[in-house]
Amino acid sequence: MTDDRTGVLVVCAVAGFGGPVRSITEVLHRLGDRVRVIGASQGEVVATNRPDAGDTTSPIGRWSEELIEIPLPRGIGLVRAQLALLRSHRRLRGIDAVHANGLTEAVIVAPLALLRRRPVTVWVHNYAVPRPFALLRRAAGPLLRRWRWTAVSATARSLLPDDWDVDIVPNPIDAPPSVAPADGPAPCQVVYLAGTDHPVKGFDLLADIVEATPPTAARFVVHAARSQISHHPASLATWARLDGALADRVEVRGFVADVSSVLRDADLVLVPSRRESFNRVLAEALAHGVPVVASDIDAHVEHFVDEPVGRLFATDDPGAAATAIRELAADPAERARCAEAGRRRAQLFDPDLVAATLHERWTTP
Repeated sequence: MTDDRTGVLVVCAVAGFGGPVRSITEVLHRLGDRVRVIGASQGEVVATNRPDAGDTTSPIGRWSEELIEIPLPRGIGLVRAQLALLRSHRRLRGIDAVHANGLTEAVIVAPLALLRRRPVTVWVHNYAVPRPFALLRRAAGPLLRRWRWTAVSATARSLLPDDWDVDIVPNPIDAPPSVAPADGPAPCQVVYLAGTDHPVKGFDLLADIVEATPPTAARFVVHAARSQISHHPASLATWARLDGALADRVEVRGFVADVSSVLRDADLVLVPSRRESFNRVLAEALAHGVPVVASDIDAHVEHFVDEPVGRLFATDDPGAAATAIRELAADPAERARCAEAGRRRAQLFDPDLVAATLHERWTTP
């Protein structure tokens, strides 16, 4: 009896609940018994912002028939991860394709790809080029160019040479049934979602944005994992203000993996990030029909190219963010227009479409 499933080695550098891991596990879920997965990652989750504090199983491990454990690829750990795959190469004889879930993962699979000579697909989620990949590209550019390259956004694609063939395959975002946009009375409910309070997510701007927004215009709900506190001085100062002088303006809740219940009650979603490759939070807001107030980084601007899905504000300008919130809060009709535009944009993120696109790359000779 033959096994008609596609055998895929899926390599993820970090076993956590971040956007890249959530995206590839959603793809594997959608493909179901069409694929046979051997995973390569840590055996237990590394990040502590997991939805169930008692659940330590690697998300990649749950979808894998076998799991090759690799260390975190930091420093010498990168070489040890490469060696772990090479030592396991006999277990990989039945694989048809290799999936590297980012640029660090591309470096990890490079020696194995030379040995096993299987098609390699790289799904770029990065917003910057890791130094090891920059070195690999210089040393083995012609080899890498023959791999199958995909990127979650034009921002992520810009990290690769212009003459490489790269397709845009966005993160999969499941859209809930459409509901009528909220016209509720002011103040609007503005939601901020983040798995970490690091300044890269613009968390340190939050207190200034709240302070600059009239209390009659909006109330704020913050979902952030305190277990992932970065201890960055600016972030700690923001926590102190949110818990202190601004406590009556801000409701702080814990991290959530399933954002549907949060977004169902939201009027606006605030995304003040300084760096992103795609921004899953923003995309989830669009899929749920919630307008966004977003910093004008390239990864956010991409979502506004066809029609407004909210408001953009100058990055690092909390006053401009507050103005955008105030304008949308006062205009329910505009919020409704942005909500519908967001749902149309979110059709690009259909999980079945994304899964089928990646599966085609894994199975094409």
